[in-house]
Amino acid sequence: MKRVLVTGASGFLGRACVAGLAGAGYAVRGLSRSPRAIADSEVDAVEVAAFYATSPWFPQFDAALAGVDAVVHLAGRAHYPGDSNIEALWRDNVDLTRGLAQRAAANGVGRFVFVSSIAAAPPRAGASAGAPLSGYGRSKFAAEQAVHKIGADTGLPWVIVRPALVAGPGAPGNLARLCRAVQAGIPLPLRTVRNRRTLLGRDNFVDLVDRCLVSPAAPGGVWPAGDAQSLSTSEMVTEIAEGMGRSPRLLPMSPRLLRSATALLGRAEIGAQLTGDFIVDADDTARALDWSRAVATSDTLRATGAAWRAT
Repeated sequence: MKRVLVTGASGFLGRACVAGLAGAGYAVRGLSRSPRAIADSEVDAVEVAAFYATSPWFPQFDAALAGVDAVVHLAGRAHYPGDSNIEALWRDNVDLTRGLAQRAAANGVGRFVFVSSIAAAPPRAGASAGAPLSGYGRSKFAAEQAVHKIGADTGLPWVIVRPALVAGPGAPGNLARLCRAVQAGIPLPLRTVRNRRTLLGRDNFVDLVDRCLVSPAAPGGVWPAGDAQSLSTSEMVTEIAEGMGRSPRLLPMSPRLLRSATALLGRAEIGAQLTGDFIVDADDTARALDWSRAVATSDTLRATGAAWRAT
């Protein structure tokens, strides 16, 4: 039985990975700042409360890595409003990743799967998924480069995954805000928005992590990840509302006017996210890693809405 260390095990993605990999037959060891929040009590969880201590991380990492065959590195810091705390982003996304990869190499780990972000994708001609212009994206890209270098210097077999926004019951961030608005019955001026946006369902994400752990094609690859289906923002709201058993309250407003209104309110980025395209082409990833993407985005969003209804 392969033993896998999952970092960030108490987070939205971490809990899903811990449960999913354990269910697939892995011996899972969870590493987290909040070990009591690791949901599956049957998983062999290594409790490391001082995960972000100011003292060196290496002794903690060496203990957590003992006897481990592979690492799935999820821990890190997500977006700050305006990327205001670059120092914290760099510490928690770059320095942490570098330190863990170095110790994984020193401990003879057989595969290091780093879950980065589509925000780290450099610009490509004709691509919708964007450049690492934000502080968050730059920190993830720098972390990727650190993993590359450690792999080249030590022979550590690495895999990098660049997921789109991951959706599913309990998802935080923008998706949670959208669910909250639908649940509250707030009219949303999105009926005429016909953009296309790619999400990644939580179950599909866990399946991809499994493929990255076992596929001989995975090491040395940087794999963009997204569902096969892309939806408009209005379609997303409709699916979430259906899961809640509600009618979506969608009002007509031209995308141009919506962007202008949000800009006047000082939230131009919200208008861009609600009306703009963001397409992640993961077909090559699916083919190379034999990744099925079995759960449709619409099903994931309905399940997300149903989970909100149950709370």
